[in-house]
Amino acid sequence: MTLYKIVQASVGLLFLGHVLLGIASFGQQTCEAIIPANTTSHLGDKAVIKCRQSSQNIAWTFCSKTSGPQLIATNCELTQSAPAGYSLDKSNGGCNLVIDNVNLSHYGSYTCQDLSTGDPGHTVELANTDENLALGKNTIQSSTYVASTPSNVAVDGNPAVTSCSMTFNYAPEWWAVDLGQETAVGHVRVTNRPDQYYTRLANFFIATTNVSPWINAPSLSKSSICKYYTGIPPSGVAISIYCEPDVKPGRYLYVMMTQAEYLCFCELEVYYK
Repeated sequence: MTLYKIVQASVGLLFLGHVLLGIASFGQQTCEAIIPANTTSHLGDKAVIKCRQSSQNIAWTFCSKTSGPQLIATNCELTQSAPAGYSLDKSNGGCNLVIDNVNLSHYGSYTCQDLSTGDPGHTVELANTDENLALGKNTIQSSTYVASTPSNVAVDGNPAVTSCSMTFNYAPEWWAVDLGQETAVGHVRVTNRPDQYYTRLANFFIATTNVSPWINAPSLSKSSICKYYTGIPPSGVAISIYCEPDVKPGRYLYVMMTQAEYLCFCELEVYYK
């Protein structure tokens, strides 16, 4: 191998390591704007993922929900291996990534890196606003009333009264779901039980936290309040409860009642927007 080829190979390996470092740092960097929504997009939408740097000496890498880093563009030019559906917006001297028709394969994290400055990169998460983030995820609750009312039946996709989670009536009672990663939450849909006991679910908190409820019981003082719902949700009907604008992202979302009452609902869904 010639000296020139050895240098070429070394530079390539260094660049790949730089790309992987950028991907690995996801969650610690500043998220940039995604149009039409901050970090979310509906299927079929157009999404423009902005790069913080104004230089066109930019590399874009993509980490899908199911695979590792993939180089999409370098020096603000699409690579030969870039999947179909991507283009680049070079207006105003920048290098923004454009997806004309968002499909499921586009959801994941995108890292933008300035090759000329050695910036380690920042990462943006493109999330599916139509996805129920709680469906089938791990759950836990403060207590379980009977064996047929475990916490996980509230995220099984079945809102029937035969599939409702339920605690005892101590104070406080809580139920929590692990969303898998720190996540922004826009609203929660709750389906109350459709029988004469629906009045038990009343005046409850919905909150996010990064403290695992499997290690420490949820604490309102160490959480970000999505909403304090006053009153009683209707019997057997799914209602949307929208978070306050200042709610912070969290890996865990929980429902808590501070009064002594059974905490029971048949389905809970979590959405980005």
